[in-house]
Amino acid sequence: VDANGNDEGGNDIGGVYRDAISCLWQEFNDSSTLGERERVPSLRHDFQSNGWSAIGRILAKGFLDIGYFPSMLSHAFIVSVLFGENSVHEETVQSFQNYIAKDEDYIVAEALKGNLDVNELIDVLDRFGCRKFPNQENARDLTLEVVHKEMVRKPQYVADAWREILMTLKGKEQMATIEGLSYLHQKVKPTKRKVLSMIQADPQNNTERLPSLPLNLQRLD
Repeated sequence: VDANGNDEGGNDIGGVYRDAISCLWQEFNDSSTLGERERVPSLRHDFQSNGWSAIGRILAKGFLDIGYFPSMLSHAFIVSVLFGENSVHEETVQSFQNYIAKDEDYIVAEALKGNLDVNELIDVLDRFGCRKFPNQENARDLTLEVVHKEMVRKPQYVADAWREILMTLKGKEQMATIEGLSYLHQKVKPTKRKVLSMIQADPQNNTERLPSLPLNLQRLD
């Protein structure tokens, strides 16, 4: 539909559809999730089960139609949806580290490597309602407990609304196993190298092959 309200013909070879899906997930990311580099759905008073189910159907359709998967969704959360909460194991500590701020990520990473700063780790875990005192022996277990609470138990209502819908994706190789899902998460995260590799050029003449120059320096052939 154009600016005057009239039908406007056009051909979509995937770009318009992909842009629409991308805009929706950006809006969802801003209004309905919590976290930093990985985000978890956050309950809203104006979203009931049918609303969350609609979002789940959009996720499934976008992936099945054009391979679009929102990279910001927490790996641990998606694992819990597709494979159950008991499948969320130690490897999802990285997911939690992406969920928290970078300075908190550093504190958790150092604690897990044995370089525990008790006061700093208390500050991080206390923000998530941890009721135990951390030490070198229990730091990993406490972190896993917090991971489970923040990324599995708190968004359980959303997981329940999505589970049956997303089960239709398990027939796809990327969704059939936790390892495949981990690879998918890495594959869809944008990097400079990936973006540059997608740019293609097909110059048709010598002028198009010349590097771009300021207008006053370009030759007129």
